This record gives sequence, C-alpha cells and structure tokens, in this order.
Amino acid sequence: MRNNLFSIIKKEIVADNDSRPSSPQANGQTPTPDLVKVKNGIKYFEDKNSTKNHINTSTNTMNLIAKGAAIEGTLMIEGDLKVEGKVVGDIVALGNIMLEDGGLIEGNIKANALIVSGVFKGNAEVSGECLVSSTGSVDGDLVINILNVNAGAQVSGNISMYEPQVAESSPVKLNNKARLAVSN
Repeated sequence: MRNNLFSIIKKEIVADNDSRPSSPQANGQTPTPDLVKVKNGIKYFEDKNSTKNHINTSTNTMNLIAKGAAIEGTLMIEGDLKVEGKVVGDIVALGNIMLEDGGLIEGNIKANALIVSGVFKGNAEVSGECLVSSTGSVDGDLVINILNVNAGAQVSGNISMYEPQVAESSPVKLNNKARLAVSN
C-alpha cells in the first residue's frame, strides 16, 4: 500500500511538471531571473540559465514527503526529494534534496545538492551546492563543494570542502631518461 501511495503521488507531481509553461526563451521573451512559478505547492524557476537559480530541479522527478508524514528507514531516490514531513534514516539521492521549513531529517544524506530550510541532524556529502536558509538548522558534519549560509541559519559541525581531483603522476620515458608527467 505504501509503495502504491508513493507511486500515485510521484505520478501526480510528474504530470504537473509536464504541464509547465514553456520557457521565456522559447517564446522569444526576455527572461526574468528571479521569476518563480508555484504549481501545487512546488516552486520552480522559469529561467533555467540564471545564475540566481542555485539548484535546477526541472529535469528530475520530484518525490515528496508531505507535511504530517513520517518515514523511518533508508531512502534511495532516483530524482529529487522534497521533505516537508519527517524522515528518520539515511537518504541517498541522485538528484537534489530540499528540506522545507517545518521538515526534519535525522540521518545521513548523500546528494547532488541540498537546501536546508528545516532541521537536519546528521552528516551530509553533497557533490554540488549546499544552501542553508535563514530558517535552516544543521547539526552534523558536511562534505560539500559549494556552501551558502544565509543570515539567521544555524550550523553546528565540521565543514569540509571537496578537494579538486588531481591526476596521479606517472613516470614517462623520453630519450632514455625518466621524466615526470602530470596531467590536469
């Protein structure tokens, strides 16, 4: 029954996303970077190329844990996840995780991007951007690529930035002499 309920919610959200209006660029209009559309409580940006749009969720399926819902266990998410309710357990998402104001996550997170507007207690590994809004609270260690913390946010724990990937050096023989080759 629980799988069927999630499938129904997921299908409704996907159907709503498919009925979005086309982008202003497609209509030959000048896009407004901070124009936010809301449909069935889900926010999305009209201008996908704006630098003000920290996280673009328009290409992934949105999964929702609604206000009042509580889930316990490990979640594996193929698309994006919006949490308005409570999750106790680890979450691995191929997309982005949005923890809304009033939402709670107690567990570890691994995701492409993370927006915290609610309460997050656990460690997170985020390959892209982590945004902690003014209503957000983080209690745990973060390993991230980009961090944005708004005034009023609460963050407690260690923060580590991803190290840039450097190719390993290997000796290369040139003219019977060993030389060190480093690739970037």
